Amino acid sequence: HPGVGIDVLWEGERKEEGLEKKQSFIDLGCGNGLLVYLLTMEGHPGVGIDVRRRKIWDKFGPAVHLKEEAVVPSEAILYPHYDWLIGNHSDELTPWLPVMAGRSSYTTRYFSIPCCFHDFDGKYCRSDPSLSQYESYLQYTKTIGEEMGFVVCEDQLRIPSSKKVCQIGMRRTYPPSEEMIIDKKRTEFIQAHCHHSSSVDDKTSSCVGGVEQWAGKFNPRSSVEPVKNCTLVKKDIQGEIVQKLTSFLLKTQNVVQCDRGPWNVGGRITLKEAAKLIDPILLSQLKQEHGGLQTLFRNHHQVFVAREGYVQLRDWSRSEDDDMTSVSRKRPNSSQRHLLHKTTLCWFHTHHPQGCPRTECCYAHGLGDLATRPQFPTSKPKKQIFT
Repeated sequence: HPGVGIDVLWEGERKEEGLEKKQSFIDLGCGNGLLVYLLTMEGHPGVGIDVRRRKIWDKFGPAVHLKEEAVVPSEAILYPHYDWLIGNHSDELTPWLPVMAGRSSYTTRYFSIPCCFHDFDGKYCRSDPSLSQYESYLQYTKTIGEEMGFVVCEDQLRIPSSKKVCQIGMRRTYPPSEEMIIDKKRTEFIQAHCHHSSSVDDKTSSCVGGVEQWAGKFNPRSSVEPVKNCTLVKKDIQGEIVQKLTSFLLKTQNVVQCDRGPWNVGGRITLKEAAKLIDPILLSQLKQEHGGLQTLFRNHHQVFVAREGYVQLRDWSRSEDDDMTSVSRKRPNSSQRHLLHKTTLCWFHTHHPQGCPRTECCYAHGLGDLATRPQFPTSKPKKQIFT
């Protein structure tokens, strides 16, 4: 866990500087608060801040200080009374962490684990095609730290993540007497790398609600996590798309013999061809719902099979498709699957020209055949892990 690496880093710093008092910290974008909990239990006074409160926060107890609030880079958001600023996968705050550390006080340091690719007021765009997006972003965030006046060191944490490089700004490249000169250079660098130009020539770019921001178009994450899995698209719109796709697939005559006689499995088309069949406005709505067509196909897994860039109707005439794993993506364990029998209507019974190919179907053939769906626990019993 990053907390182990940070604690070791700070222990080395205390030995090197001859300090007895443990370092204080602010964890920006603290998420579940576990890092704050670990560092607090090691005796480091600190606070975790996140735009959205997590249920697990209540498990940590009153000794762990966690705050729910949005952090907007500005003169109002400085932390001169804390030794370290931490950004553990802090999303849109990642490029701002060296800026806030540099402007909080001359002695403020920072520890950052860059993850998602954010710039000061938008998405980061790779400038060097010879590097991967991640390598390019690490190079960019290191440059930010150096431009803010830090000697930036990098290390690789032993954590279960593909993005495990940390960047540490412990020392400054200038004496305290040059703070004003360096701060002017900070302003110029920020303005040069903001995607939305500003007409002001000082270090602030706008004033919102009486608070001067360093980037006028900076938008913190919403405190409410949006649901993006196509479930917010209206049912009739989803039905229209499904019907259009299935009608096209069934134009291909691919007849097989099944329990009820001849049954048309239909053809197969590429995802690109499927997208062309849908109205661009409807397709745009799907894309905004995180996943587009492929997410729609997963949500309608009873009807479609999408793999290797192709989509086709699910062939229920084949015996290997007759199991309850296809009934629900959020299925219970194997010993409970039989309880879902006939709890969902069979799409093919109603919409396919030859109906459902099965005489014994795990789905309900009509409302009269529909059973009541049982309620299953949404998660395993919670364990008390903090004392």
